[in-house]
Amino acid sequence: MHPQALMQRFLLAGMISLLAALLSAPPARAQSTPAAPQTTQAQQAEKEKKRLQAQKDERRRWKAIMEWIKKESPDPLTIFQRVNEPVLAGCKHDLPQNERIAKQYQARAAEMAKNPKAKATAELYVRAAKLYADLAGENLKVLKAGETGYAAPIKEALAAIPKLEESIAEVTGRPPRRDWFLPAELSTVKKPQGVKPAAKTKPSATNGAGEK
Repeated sequence: MHPQALMQRFLLAGMISLLAALLSAPPARAQSTPAAPQTTQAQQAEKEKKRLQAQKDERRRWKAIMEWIKKESPDPLTIFQRVNEPVLAGCKHDLPQNERIAKQYQARAAEMAKNPKAKATAELYVRAAKLYADLAGENLKVLKAGETGYAAPIKEALAAIPKLEESIAEVTGRPPRRDWFLPAELSTVKKPQGVKPAAKTKPSATNGAGEK
């Protein structure tokens, strides 16, 4: 059998298994856990509503992908890019945003370092800058993998992104903005995680850096 045809069969078999698991999973229910201190119940309900809708949209997207593969028999790289389209689009959007915020924190860290009494705050700004730079690095890793068709870097990045977001929330007092869902967030119901209020020394958007 031709190598390309063999690869297509392999990808098709894998996606059929993924689709079967997705379609057989029971619909996720809205969370009943009380909202975190910084998140109102209305905000949490709206977030969960968007997640549930995104889950439905993802199921429809997978059905369309399977029909498209059967009808057009696209090459493996094209299949790979379409399967990972939401993740690629999300990372493409977030990359410049995270790079910009990292530079803002770097600038504030340099400014705070001039004041001996603000050493602790400066160190937190440095940490925030590195975390955002690392997050941007994961975005870039995903985009490069999308060009080559290698799945491993995307898998690694998708595992690293939520951990970095959690660390950013711990340092700055709030998670970075991300308007798309990770695949894991659409296949499982996660309990809402609260974010502790930022201490006075924590670098936040109101202190001169972060998301606008």
